[in-house]
Amino acid sequence: MLVKLFIIFVICLSYSATLYATSSTCGKSYQLTTIANNSIALDGLAEDPAWAKANIISDFSLPWKESQAQKTRFMALIDDSHLYFHFSSTDSSVALKKHWQGEETVVLEDRVEIFFSKDLTLNSYFALEIDAAGRVLDYHSTFYRQFDPQWHFTELLLSAVNTVNGYSIEGSISLKSLALLSIPPFNALQPVYVGLFRADLKNTPEKQRAEWISWINPDTAMPDFHVASAFGCFFLAAH
Repeated sequence: MLVKLFIIFVICLSYSATLYATSSTCGKSYQLTTIANNSIALDGLAEDPAWAKANIISDFSLPWKESQAQKTRFMALIDDSHLYFHFSSTDSSVALKKHWQGEETVVLEDRVEIFFSKDLTLNSYFALEIDAAGRVLDYHSTFYRQFDPQWHFTELLLSAVNTVNGYSIEGSISLKSLALLSIPPFNALQPVYVGLFRADLKNTPEKQRAEWISWINPDTAMPDFHVASAFGCFFLAAH
């Protein structure tokens, strides 16, 4: 009996230590809801009934500016084979280039961004920047800002829709492809580090400028999403 109690104590202590470690490294956390396979049909609108189960992130801000950010909403779901995500962006004037000149065109446009990293060293992380038409700039990077634009996500699907108030992006990434990048499986105890961002471009008489919107305030002097403090933690929600 004493041995069993000791084992339970050790397990509880280990679980508590894990929770403390993750809470001390996560600026914010997100709980991923599991859904049945084939519940999502990508159309950019995220209107499948399964999306009603998703937790919503809406507390995006402008960390480097004392003003109200245009609204951004994010949610995600997971099944046995894919991670699904949806961005809804309120935008009074969507910046979208008519002439596509390769994926670098995205840096001149309004866009939403999602980064994945296996840890907070950022020795290897992967970025998606998606414009309002669902066109992508994706790359692998190492700290600090050592980008490889020749790298691309595999098994990525996207759908984009212009809305009355802005634009909507719905996408999926296969879990198998994330595993090949050494991104750990989503689970209830250990986090997957994810950054959620948005570039909101504004035209002024002088030039085009960007307002940098983030889920988490990285607490840097200048706008910068490529630092560990810009990443939050994704966990698998308990059933």
